[in-house]
Amino acid sequence: MENTVFSREKLSVLGDRADIEKMFGTSEIAPKYVEDNSNAPRQILVRPEEKAIGTGSMIGAGAYLGAVGVLLAGGAAATIPDVITAAVFGGGIGGVLAKILGAYLDRHIEKQIEKGGLILWVQTERPEYEQIACDILKKNGAKHVHIHAF
Repeated sequence: MENTVFSREKLSVLGDRADIEKMFGTSEIAPKYVEDNSNAPRQILVRPEEKAIGTGSMIGAGAYLGAVGVLLAGGAAATIPDVITAAVFGGGIGGVLAKILGAYLDRHIEKQIEKGGLILWVQTERPEYEQIACDILKKNGAKHVHIHAF
């Protein structure tokens, strides 16, 4: 079997709560009601390393904005301890916001699992990749795997 790669944009999970509620009238729905629905709202699955990158970016941006804010507000009167304090404070705010966003993303996945499982759609580039995708999913613990022609 050749080395098959499924590109990132071809993997998706059930969409966010607002999209689910708009379509189904409830923010949580059992997978069995949407797994065969080609119009079910979908979104990209956020991987742990992407969360880490986002967290670092939010902390870094917060620290930068805090330091620059003090420099702009204080001008020549701004001291190094003022800049450091503002950077730490800004970075802390960025960290708190990243934590809140990460918890929201995690909770969305947890809610789907509590409702009966996580739906993962894999769009294949060629029909012969369908079985390869199914085999990979089953090998990694997927229980209810099937193929659709949407």
